[in-house]
Amino acid sequence: MSNPVKWSVRGLLYTLSAAAVIPASVLLALSIYNQYQSDERDAAVSAHNLAQLTADNVQTFLSDSEQVLRKIAQRLEARAASGRCDPIFGQFKDLYPQFTNLSQSTPDGSIVCSTIAQPGNSAAFVGNAAWFKTVYSTRKFTVGPPYLGPVTRRTVAVLAQPVFDGAGNMTGSVQMPIDLAKFRVIPGAEKLPESTIISIIDSAGVLVARSRNSEHFVGKDLSQAPAIKLLLQQRQGTGRSITSEGVERVFGFVAIPGTEWFAVAGIATDVVLYSARRSAMRSVAFGSVTLLFILALTMYLSRRIAAPMAAVARTARQVAAGDLDARVPLVGPAEIADFAVQFNRMLDSVRASQGQLAQAQSELILLGTCVSHLTDMVVIMDARNTVHGWPVISFVNQAFVDITGFTREQAIGRPTTFLHGPGTDPAAIAHIGAGFASYAPFRQQLANYTRDGVQVWIELDMIPIRAADGTLQHWVSIERNVTARKLAEQRIERLAYFDSLTGLPNRTQLMERIDVALAAAARERQLGALLFVDLDNFKQINDARGHAIGDELLQLVAQRLVAVAGAANTVARLGGDEFVILMTAVATQPEAAARTALSLAETVRGALTQPFEIRDNSYNSGASIGVALLRCAEQSAHDLLREADTAMYTAKKGGRDRVALFEPIMQTEVELRLALEHDLAQALAAGQLAVHVQSQVDQRGQPAGAELLMRWRHPVRGFVPPSEFIPIAEDTGMILPLGAWMLEQACDTLARLREAGNALPLSINVSPRQFRQADFVRQVEAVLRKTGAPAAQLIFEVTEGLLINDLDEAIARMADLAALGIRFSIDDFGTGYSSLAYLNRLSLHELKIDRSFVRDAPDNDTDAAIVKMILSMARHLGLRVVAEGVETQAQAKFLIANDCQLMQGYLFARPVPLAQWQRSMTSQMA
Repeated sequence: MSNPVKWSVRGLLYTLSAAAVIPASVLLALSIYNQYQSDERDAAVSAHNLAQLTADNVQTFLSDSEQVLRKIAQRLEARAASGRCDPIFGQFKDLYPQFTNLSQSTPDGSIVCSTIAQPGNSAAFVGNAAWFKTVYSTRKFTVGPPYLGPVTRRTVAVLAQPVFDGAGNMTGSVQMPIDLAKFRVIPGAEKLPESTIISIIDSAGVLVARSRNSEHFVGKDLSQAPAIKLLLQQRQGTGRSITSEGVERVFGFVAIPGTEWFAVAGIATDVVLYSARRSAMRSVAFGSVTLLFILALTMYLSRRIAAPMAAVARTARQVAAGDLDARVPLVGPAEIADFAVQFNRMLDSVRASQGQLAQAQSELILLGTCVSHLTDMVVIMDARNTVHGWPVISFVNQAFVDITGFTREQAIGRPTTFLHGPGTDPAAIAHIGAGFASYAPFRQQLANYTRDGVQVWIELDMIPIRAADGTLQHWVSIERNVTARKLAEQRIERLAYFDSLTGLPNRTQLMERIDVALAAAARERQLGALLFVDLDNFKQINDARGHAIGDELLQLVAQRLVAVAGAANTVARLGGDEFVILMTAVATQPEAAARTALSLAETVRGALTQPFEIRDNSYNSGASIGVALLRCAEQSAHDLLREADTAMYTAKKGGRDRVALFEPIMQTEVELRLALEHDLAQALAAGQLAVHVQSQVDQRGQPAGAELLMRWRHPVRGFVPPSEFIPIAEDTGMILPLGAWMLEQACDTLARLREAGNALPLSINVSPRQFRQADFVRQVEAVLRKTGAPAAQLIFEVTEGLLINDLDEAIARMADLAALGIRFSIDDFGTGYSSLAYLNRLSLHELKIDRSFVRDAPDNDTDAAIVKMILSMARHLGLRVVAEGVETQAQAKFLIANDCQLMQGYLFARPVPLAQWQRSMTSQMA
């Protein structure tokens, strides 16, 4: 046997001490390093969140500023004609103290109005400023770069808004400079630690604003500073760099939407790593003390057991040198021998369980890491320790601390009821209590409250944990923060059931409430009513004053309706200017229900006739109201709404600002009109429309022209009068294809007349809707070219109503058509917007005296005087006159005596089909 390797217990103890100390030192170093990294990451997150908050605040500030400027610009547009500065410049400092000045500039860059007196009392010039060039090139709200203001003599960023005149031309701009040295990028920024700096940097690296020492930095170019280079390179995110002050900081930076600015938040690394450094110093001190203790203990043990262990060691070396299955022999003192025996047994057990222990330890570390880093809250409760039936908390993860604001110490030992608040549903609490009592898994959603009193919606899954014998030991609650989802659901519900402008119930919710009211009326035998309210003058106000005024008017109408209707009734908005009031349990008898409903309708009508004050202006908008009763169970919500709508249109047709109660005959009239609309849409394609012609004669009774008239022969109804189907065509838009068809028929007839050598002029009626088409001139030109008709023989009869809206556009279009050769006649002259002012401006050929004046002209002095006046005026203006509706010789003699050139009526010719008229013209020429 070879001599054993010599070793000592002292050496072994020192080695074991080193083996324990070195890994511990490494772990300590790793822990310190991880602490440094964690603190720096947390600081980066904090800096980025602070930058995001700053960006949101600045964006909100700029948005509010844009609204202020837009309102001021609208005021300036309204006062543009006065030539004087708006009073807002004198009131600006009181109204908007957060801005240093308000000024107005002209297109050449001169300041003409300013809250602050301009230097030298002369107009300052800003034409070369970057913001000025931008607002005039983009014609939009502009945020300018930092520059020295010519009026304030301060480094400012100018917010500018263009000003337009009524024709949409830009007449100047209005602007508000921000004193960047005083600009507070975020409320309460001065309360932040001195080590934390918040700045606004533009895309060129120029400092726009700063939370501290702003006077020394605003407007400076910092693009060469390492921190700014990092910002301009990444534009979004976090980083660590040295500032222009030579201070190393952890940064977070966020681009501000809609601008070329960036929000930057920086925290000094000395502050960020202060906690980690202190922790490192404590750890080093603790490690040093521990090392000294281990060294002292090693020296002590080496002296106490060196001799006895030497014998054991020698035997152990002998066994170790042989069979690996051998064990330490029992030699030396009994204590050492017993130690050797126990050691061998322990070694066997350790070797057997070492693999299992390593696996279990790995799983435990993994589980602990996962639970600690879960974004969901994990709460473990001790089922054996309860308070009022609720188990107390024994563990919470970091997500619980982050979301609720309660520390682990504040939560452990308490039931989760301490998180409940005024908005927590008692039914949800009862359901959780029942779940605990059932000892089974359950799920629940409820509102909890954070330490700061903020409501947080939680969805929890509660799982019971049992011991091997089945005894309930713990409850584990996995809790998810579903606040965002809950709020989104509430917003979706509001959008689905409420009108976004007025806050009233919308159509969807109204229909549901009507269904409920109908069911209740059938069950309780109580009649209800529905009031359909349609504003009479809203479109005119909305078109004339803009949608903003229109929206405010609708909001005031909604408020007035709610006040008048009372809490017992439902007020809803269907859309546009249509509102509905639902009355329930009005009366048991129809007569009483109708009286009550009509009384409320009259009250509503009277309330809506009162003026509405909006932005220092008064507006009037009455209403037409239709009333329908909830009569029987067979009614549906759609039926009831249709009946009220029909009654409303009856009220509107009767002169507006009226109330009408639905009657069944109204529905019959509506259905007849709908049927007529449907049939009219098919009439043109089905060949049911025809052209009839009525000749116009001169004073000798000879044909001098003719008017083409549209006739409709319905396969079932027979001839439908034009007075019935023409208004429907106007309302539905069918007048456009009908008018185009009539134009083509007239041009084709003119071409055939010219071929036959009969050059009679033909007149056709052109509706205002057809005339106002943007491409109407091109349509006429195309038909003339296609048919070869002589344009000079075509006369367009238009009504005076065409000239009420946009006279200048009508004059321009008539001039374009006259350039093609078309001539114009004013139909039904004297019955509408008769004005000498427009007659002299229009390209007119003739006037047609309405039949209502001709009918009684010989005998009625008033009508006779009107006819004479029209004829005299036409002679002075050089216009031809056609008298319509001439049916008697007395009428004809009167007109001839007063020098009326042409006459049209049953006395001379009735309207006949086009083909028949063409044959008669041919025979007359022959």
